[in-house]
Amino acid sequence: MLSTEVADIEGEPGKFLVSLNRTSPLVDPTKCVSCGKCSEVCPVRVDSEFNAGLTQRAAIYLPVPHAIPNHYVLDLDNCLRCWKCYEACPTGAIDFKFEERKDFHILVVDRDKAVEEMMRGSLEEQNFPLHFTSSGMRPWTCSPKVTGSGWCCSA
Repeated sequence: MLSTEVADIEGEPGKFLVSLNRTSPLVDPTKCVSCGKCSEVCPVRVDSEFNAGLTQRAAIYLPVPHAIPNHYVLDLDNCLRCWKCYEACPTGAIDFKFEERKDFHILVVDRDKAVEEMMRGSLEEQNFPLHFTSSGMRPWTCSPKVTGSGWCCSA
């Protein structure tokens, strides 16, 4: 299974339960043609795990260059969120889930205006709706949306 790691194994040989952690691949393996244009434009360079740190790779890369299926994966821990790979992909295989983000409301409770400015600068451009309050004095209600998925929060 792609983008999946074993989280835990419980039980005994022959009778056991395996727990898996699956991450969103952000690169659709059915659309990726492994052209490498995304990796070419990526400004990030980190040590390659495949080559034991002897070479470097981009934040979007082939984890095992000769694997089948052979499609690129995105390393979100090192990604700068510059979206250059998204713009360079000729098949539209890279999906940062921009449309789904509008349903993920973020409530920031902090009195510091600098925190508010920092959060606005980093999250609004990524299409996350933000709500701010300086304390817990005003009641906030969050409920599931009647139509669609996600939650709706209001003061």
